[in-house]
Amino acid sequence: EARVKEFNLKAMWKSPNGTIRNILN
Repeated sequence: EARVKEFNLKAMWKSPNGTIRNILN
């Protein structure tokens, strides 16, 4: 779960839409 939080934080810095796409895919 820690990896998910770090991944989401990094993705948010780049683009929130990218985070959603990565989760769905």
